Amino acid sequence: MNSPVSRFTIRTLRSEDMDACHAIHEGSQAVDGPSIQTTPEEMISGMDHPRFGRDTSWVAEMDGRVVAYLENFINISDPADSRFVFDLLVHPECRRCGIGTVLWNKGLEACRSKGFQWYGTSAYSTSTSGIHFLEKKGAWYDISMWKMHMPREDFRPGPREHAATIRHFQDDSDYALIARMWNETFFEHWGFSTSVEADTRHLGKGPFWNPEIVLFAEMNGQAMGMCRNEISPENEGWIEVLGVKPEARGTGLGRFLLDRSIERMVERGATSLSLNVMANNEGALQLYRSSGFEPQLEKRIYRLDCRLG
Repeated sequence: MNSPVSRFTIRTLRSEDMDACHAIHEGSQAVDGPSIQTTPEEMISGMDHPRFGRDTSWVAEMDGRVVAYLENFINISDPADSRFVFDLLVHPECRRCGIGTVLWNKGLEACRSKGFQWYGTSAYSTSTSGIHFLEKKGAWYDISMWKMHMPREDFRPGPREHAATIRHFQDDSDYALIARMWNETFFEHWGFSTSVEADTRHLGKGPFWNPEIVLFAEMNGQAMGMCRNEISPENEGWIEVLGVKPEARGTGLGRFLLDRSIERMVERGATSLSLNVMANNEGALQLYRSSGFEPQLEKRIYRLDCRLG
């Protein structure tokens, strides 16, 4: 009799697999606990991202059904930052069959063959099986990211007056501005990688892109802050990126921009607000708590040095 490992096959991930991959994501939540929500549309959009590793992302099929997937994202804009970042999920019904290990090893082999230095992934704190898998593979815990959440009725706005003026995304030139603002406001953050215009132009193709809720804060005619936002089909407003240039910090600009973003999303139907923030970013954590956000879900980030073993 064939072993369970011999009953599955590996092939390249395709756009038409996204419904099945989304079902794996949903099935994993039912067993492992909650994680960040996604949609098939978001997953398909991710495949069109210029950083998506089309030749290094795979699915596992068993009895003609997709039961696991591994997606890789490659840093294309900064060769010195040599890394793969991947998402690996196996449907709960098909775990303990060796599928996860085969996909892990396949990704690691590709990472090494391309000369990348490290392999990074994550597991939610609610997923004991995911954490155990990563630790067993030799990955080491690096840092956590918090999903913070706030029902709109818990919003506590700050001062409404500021020297800055707020405008929304207006034309194609603002794609380059988003990339520049990212590079100028997040260069000191954990895991920073340089953004290029190709990255930000991809945002405009996303299923929930709305230029009216992508905001810039300007002072003396110069953009000093940016807040990129989206609203999910479940009316959850997401603060995707909030950044303020170093020279404008400490002026209340971050809070002013955050409040205007929240108000604009609520006006457009958001019934709750969420965001992700690194656990070591104490300033941002304090800012978000002061407006009514509370930590809801911990995402634990792991790394593996590809030069070892």
